[in-house]
Amino acid sequence: MTVTAVVPAHNEEGRVGAAVAALRGAGLEQVLVVDDGSTDGTGPEARRAGAVVVRLPRRQGKAAALAAGVSRAHGDVVLLVDADLGPSAGAAAALAAAVAAGHCDLAVGRLPRKARGGGWGLAVRLAQGALRRAGGPLLETPLSGQRACRRELLLSLPTWGVGYGVEMAINLHALRSGARIREIDIDAGHRVTGRDLPGVLHRGRQFVDIALTLALWSLVR
Repeated sequence: MTVTAVVPAHNEEGRVGAAVAALRGAGLEQVLVVDDGSTDGTGPEARRAGAVVVRLPRRQGKAAALAAGVSRAHGDVVLLVDADLGPSAGAAAALAAAVAAGHCDLAVGRLPRKARGGGWGLAVRLAQGALRRAGGPLLETPLSGQRACRRELLLSLPTWGVGYGVEMAINLHALRSGARIREIDIDAGHRVTGRDLPGVLHRGRQFVDIALTLALWSLVR
């Protein structure tokens, strides 16, 4: 089975090139970077590193960026990777390998605990509660942006959700579709947000996006 990596990126100059190089070094057939309205050199850096770049003229958020990338993916398996993983991005290839080998339909990457951020866990508990009510497994990292999935499952998503809620939309669609979900440890690290003002604002936005996605999902039949 072939694999396409889709990397959403907004103002990730200085990191996205290393992420692309690591993914290409892991032997992926296609690396596609969605430049989500960046105002820096994200797109050119990704292109120099060997990625196919899709440029969104204005920032539309993670859900829209991933939808744009997956619609252009050629692989049987799509690997979703955050740009800020930098040179550790290649570790995510293990997720695609698990799906390609038939071990699961959705592989969710569980990063080392020290690489998961320094928040209070409110968004994670919100996500875990929604999964529990939907009859799904208790994922330790349900909001991980590192995940691999069969492309046809992603293409059949009824809604990609809102912004940072996209991972929950994928989780819930996988459950509803009867897909096999597996959480897999990967040795990768990314930029960790702390408890300073920018970190609090980021996690607040994430919480709101997840709540809006869950509300939207409740309307989908």
